[in-house]
Amino acid sequence: MVKVVQEYQEKVTGMNRNQWVFHLEVFVVLVMVMCTILVQLTREVPVHVQVDTSPLQEANGQMSQNINQLNSLYALYQVNLDELKSLSQYNGFDRLSSEEAVVGRVFYVGGEPFFYFLSLKEYTEAEYNTLRNSVSKVDKSYIRPLTPDIQFLANQFKERYPDKTERALAILALIQNVGYDQNDSYVVKHPTVTLMRGGVCIDLVIACGALLKAADINCAILIFGNERHAAIGISDIDFDGFGTDRDVVIEFQGTKYLICETTSLRYPAGSELGSIDAEAATLVIPYEFP
Repeated sequence: MVKVVQEYQEKVTGMNRNQWVFHLEVFVVLVMVMCTILVQLTREVPVHVQVDTSPLQEANGQMSQNINQLNSLYALYQVNLDELKSLSQYNGFDRLSSEEAVVGRVFYVGGEPFFYFLSLKEYTEAEYNTLRNSVSKVDKSYIRPLTPDIQFLANQFKERYPDKTERALAILALIQNVGYDQNDSYVVKHPTVTLMRGGVCIDLVIACGALLKAADINCAILIFGNERHAAIGISDIDFDGFGTDRDVVIEFQGTKYLICETTSLRYPAGSELGSIDAEAATLVIPYEFP
């Protein structure tokens, strides 16, 4: 009897041991499966994304070009300055009167640089080319011939602003940033001199007209004789963006012009200029180079 009981106990013990091993094997398999799934879910999957870097490369190229131009202008300035210091007064005067002496400015519109420079001799000749300032007597003689320096500056706007409306607004922004200078308010400056020194309303209008026309944008000088003021009228633009309010649009010989202030950034294109409106205009002169 005792022997039978022992055999039974051994049999039960062996069965439990076998079951325990089986359960252990199943657990190990489950752990391995879970680890495999976890690895698959968390591993980094390579993703191939193609990015067009050409606009960034083009912008970097343009920036490098602008920096090189600035460095060239600065180097030229330093060379001229160092040379002038070493010359006598007589030789220095001859040097400044030559075509090699250069003056210029860098204008920024929308964060982009626009380069303007010319020989000092050309600038001096333009400075002597003045007319007496009387708004009531302004006529076509106030429009000066197109000069290379104006065309050079205008070409930069043509290249960067294919749309004429954007081009016109950019040129207007440049003129509004030139500066208001009434030291020589009794004369009308040449556009070249205005771009270098600033000017009063008629100076800025003529300079703005020269740049606009050189940039293939039709415009006109607008004279408000009773207010002793002048503004620029721009025709080659999309008027839908400015409305057609009669106070800011003037029509002359079948052409509409948007009245724009040139002396201050406080008056964006198409905004009312206080008491000055289309009905107050006493003279309209379409801008055409002689």
